[in-house]
Amino acid sequence: MGAPGTPARTAARGGRPAAALRSAESVAGAPLRRLTAACAARAPAGAVTGALLPTGRPVDVLETSRGGIRASLVDAANPTALLWGPDLGLAGDESTHRVDGDPRLLAVLGEARAHASALMGIAPDAADADRVSRAIPKLVWTAPAADGGDGIQGPCCPWGAPTPRWR
Repeated sequence: MGAPGTPARTAARGGRPAAALRSAESVAGAPLRRLTAACAARAPAGAVTGALLPTGRPVDVLETSRGGIRASLVDAANPTALLWGPDLGLAGDESTHRVDGDPRLLAVLGEARAHASALMGIAPDAADADRVSRAIPKLVWTAPAADGGDGIQGPCCPWGAPTPRWR
């Protein structure tokens, strides 16, 4: 490995590059140095489904017991359903406790994920989505930025439950 801060290559099985590593970065005030890994996906569009927009549409409507939920279904290395939070009554700043404490919301999120899975071609139909994969598509709900700016905000739900950083 080269000097600290210098890119280096590691090899996975078969000699294929696995990641570019930078060694011995330090953070002022931190007692230990850390090792960072920069990973790059080659041609991530359609990595699982064969297309960046598996349905060919920028927005689809996922049917749930709550009604239709607008979503962008995207496959950029990890198939993801970007749900429009206001269709779910969500503002994008919900805590894990709020979401975990709402069994009805969790059920609707599960229905949305299953329908997205079928539309993206991951599962043959919504009923088989959990059997095929409970991990994809990932769920993210977005909503207008709380500060009224031009951005959006929202948590990621990689396996049907919000990630711990949203607690």
